[in-house]
Amino acid sequence: MTTPDLITRYIDNVRNRLPYRLRRDVPLELQSLIEDALEARQPVADEEAAIVEILLEMGSPEELAAQYQTQTHLVGPSMFPIYKMIVVIVLTVLTSVLVALNAIDIFTDGMSLAILERLPRQVFSFLFEEVAQVVGIITIVFWLLQRFNVVFESDAQKDWDPRKLPKAVNPEQFKRGAVIWDLVWTVLILIAVNYFARRTTFFTFGDGTPIGFTDNFRQLLPWISGVLAAEAALYVLLLRQQKWTMLTRALELLKNVALLVMGYFLLNRGDMLTFSAFDVIFKLVAGIVVLVLIIDTIVKGWRFGRAYLIKRQSAGVQTLVS
Repeated sequence: MTTPDLITRYIDNVRNRLPYRLRRDVPLELQSLIEDALEARQPVADEEAAIVEILLEMGSPEELAAQYQTQTHLVGPSMFPIYKMIVVIVLTVLTSVLVALNAIDIFTDGMSLAILERLPRQVFSFLFEEVAQVVGIITIVFWLLQRFNVVFESDAQKDWDPRKLPKAVNPEQFKRGAVIWDLVWTVLILIAVNYFARRTTFFTFGDGTPIGFTDNFRQLLPWISGVLAAEAALYVLLLRQQKWTMLTRALELLKNVALLVMGYFLLNRGDMLTFSAFDVIFKLVAGIVVLVLIIDTIVKGWRFGRAYLIKRQSAGVQTLVS
């Protein structure tokens, strides 16, 4: 690990634990303090070792972030890591229970439109009742612990190592392979949907029963094709830019919203297939995709907001160069 990377990781970990109002000035101050401390130790035989010693003297990111804050938060920086871990564990358990219960219903009663109609209500109830209540209770417990000055100090925090800090958050970073994979699948789906939708029948049973898309689906085909084509164009733009930008993140979020609108019409505009049993399966798959899209849209909205705040609050912060 290079010396600039070591410092960047430390400053980034401190910044991520600060209120957004402090995320512009404090990193600049820390950068200046580290530069001055390193200059005061010159000459040094091992610059990386000198930086590690300086960072150890400054304290762990949790401890240093706590020094810049007044007691106005519900869960302070010293308790937030364990608070976050507990919330993630509890939400994972609740989500697993929700998925398991629906899987049992489908296994025992079979796939039906009734299950499709019930799933959105269950997800809404899960998000705004169970999740809100559980997270609220956990937050109140940690607030009370904080009010009574209960401190959690793990061995990892006491013996922290600057060399093992996580990498700095880069809102523009993207995985090229994942984007290429998404582009290929989007193009294949676009071609397949148009190929099969334009045929009167794309499969015939042994008894002569045909299966094809209905006029309800064909009326939506231009809109579905347009959204998929726009999605493919977005992936091409990403591959050309080689990074995420605020524009591409906004376009991605808009694309998800458009897909959700298409999903709504697919589920609510009558039969999409000429064979009723397959139409139920088609709508079940579409309903699952819509649920996944809702979660994905929430995640992408959070990423967009995070990228915006990181760019705004870290503007002017310069990375040290060796």
